[in-house]
Amino acid sequence: MKKILIGIAISMLVLSACSNDNQDSKGTDESTKQESSSSKGSEQSNVNEEHLKEFTESLYEANKREDVQHLDIANDNVKTIINRQFQAANFEKSDRYDQAASNVRLFKSVDDKNRYIVTLETKARDKKEKRMIWLQKTVQLKIKDGKINDFSEIGEKQIFNEQD
Repeated sequence: MKKILIGIAISMLVLSACSNDNQDSKGTDESTKQESSSSKGSEQSNVNEEHLKEFTESLYEANKREDVQHLDIANDNVKTIINRQFQAANFEKSDRYDQAASNVRLFKSVDDKNRYIVTLETKARDKKEKRMIWLQKTVQLKIKDGKINDFSEIGEKQIFNEQD
């Protein structure tokens, strides 16, 4: 009986050792796949992050389309949307309003190398009524083929609302 139990124990050890060997080789294959896919991801996202920050900041400060910096990093769909927004905007009272953007921070997604989150503070001031609204906005940028493919504002938080 002891010989049978010893035989079973030895066979279990041999099988578990073979199983660990197989798992190690699978782990090596998976890490190689992850390295190759991450190198592909870094090749696809070859956009200047400083240009992304300046583009987003200038979009909130601009009074006309020509004031937007680095518009060349946006694809045709995003450019069309920006053109429509500036055409639809009413700038008759542009002397009355003053707007500024500051404290721009850019975050790159860990999961998707082609997705960025930009946070910035915007201050809009009505000179006539002496009112100022200070907001923190969160914007999501998606990059495809080195250009901004999607630009969407995903959040807004009021920092300060002053009325004199």
